[in-house]
Amino acid sequence: MPPSLTAVAAIPQLGLASLTGPPPDTPVLWVAVSELEDPTPFLEGGELVLTTGMRLTSRNAADYVARLVARGVAGLGFGVGVIHPAVPDELLAAARAQGLAVLEVPRPVPFIAIGKAVSRMLAAEWYEDVTRAFQAQRELTRAALAGPGRLVARLARLLGGWALLLDAAGDVRHAEPARARTHAEALAPELARLRRRPAGDRPEGSPSSLALSLPGEHIVVQRIGLGGRPRGFLAVGTDEPLPPASHTIVGAAVALLTLQSETPRTARDLRAALAALLLGRPAG
Repeated sequence: MPPSLTAVAAIPQLGLASLTGPPPDTPVLWVAVSELEDPTPFLEGGELVLTTGMRLTSRNAADYVARLVARGVAGLGFGVGVIHPAVPDELLAAARAQGLAVLEVPRPVPFIAIGKAVSRMLAAEWYEDVTRAFQAQRELTRAALAGPGRLVARLARLLGGWALLLDAAGDVRHAEPARARTHAEALAPELARLRRRPAGDRPEGSPSSLALSLPGEHIVVQRIGLGGRPRGFLAVGTDEPLPPASHTIVGAAVALLTLQSETPRTARDLRAALAALLLGRPAG
């Protein structure tokens, strides 16, 4: 996950001060520096916008804040001592009224220092996600050596949710925890969508995965097997939407289950293929 505005505001060497109460845990996806009266055409949302208020006046402060809020920025960092000796009262009043977090940036702190600090935090988060995904793939591969049931159990624990392995007809083969099998009936219509074979080579053919959002639960269902007819399905459910690293972990589980279902090998050959995957070698 990207760093939160709370974490950015707490970096000691930056000396940022929140002027609108405790900063929220809103994710900061990037840092954008702009002195435009309307920077929103150049923003995607989730940015910490930095400005010295070069074009800010008492008349346009409320509109400026409204545009940033509508764009979904993470917060506003206001550099003082350059154009304005302090953050203008009109801006603070509008920010408090509209729910925009404002951080005061001290005069000695260059904006680039904030950008570098956030970049380092984003890089650290990315590395942590990659490391977690790689370690999880190794754990899943080891578990697969003991069979699909062990793999499904390990996947559920890695995701902090539940996992179901279903056969091509939609019957439960393995469930972790056991009560997760109660989801199978509700998933039947979704399995029918995944089971349909594409007509010819049309790009709008049957999907390989589906995502469902239910009250308090997020479910991902993926086909197992190659070609037009699935060998089975893997469904996982969690309280929160899966982050990218978790999607990678689910993809690894699907690949291992597909290998087990598609390869007509002896148990010894299958163990050798899984061991090759564990070591990062071709499964050949």
